[in-house]
Amino acid sequence: MKAVAECRANCCVGPRCDRRSTRQLALGSGARRSASLAGRLPSWSAALASDRGSTRRFGVQSDPIHHVYLANAVTVAYSAIEELGLEVCASSQNPSRMPDGTWNPVVKADLEQRLQNSSIDTSDTHIWTLRGPKTRIEKKRPPPLAGKPSWLRGNVRDVDVRLIDALALASRLRSGTTTTHRFSDTARSLTIYDAHNVQSLARHLSWASLAFGRREQSLHCKRNGPS
Repeated sequence: MKAVAECRANCCVGPRCDRRSTRQLALGSGARRSASLAGRLPSWSAALASDRGSTRRFGVQSDPIHHVYLANAVTVAYSAIEELGLEVCASSQNPSRMPDGTWNPVVKADLEQRLQNSSIDTSDTHIWTLRGPKTRIEKKRPPPLAGKPSWLRGNVRDVDVRLIDALALASRLRSGTTTTHRFSDTARSLTIYDAHNVQSLARHLSWASLAFGRREQSLHCKRNGPS
């Protein structure tokens, strides 16, 4: 509980987030996601890796510089989620998962509450892009299936995952690929799809939060007139 409380203290949620701060957070998150997208990614990622139904595949690369680019992209994109206060608040003393692999109910309830405070539907799902053979990252932590898109074929193995599970996957990518001062061995298994998944999740949450801020502003103007 202490770890969750400390994490929540850094999140802008509840009454403390007025309509302006909500919009600023969403815009700030968008700026961080843009920085992630603008990072110097390998040239083979120039084509949109997330084309629905495309059988074109970008696998794990051997060049260490590619690992650095992708790990940086994941880190910056996840910071956009942190900017919104929607990161998974867990620690070694209070992990997000129980020994049997299920959600820690305290961590889950806290995350769902923050999503609800941002008017984001906790039952919403997010497309998790998977292409080609399973990587070490996917084998170690398979995405929890919540549905299958209609465009699956060949190398295309995309899945629908619940929003909170997508956040857990993004958190795992962020913490699993970098430490405070260096990249971990997991970074060697990163693909363009891993970076894309965290970036697209940040975009999903940013747009949802920005839409919430606009609704709040509209209601405020109707009640009080333009500010």
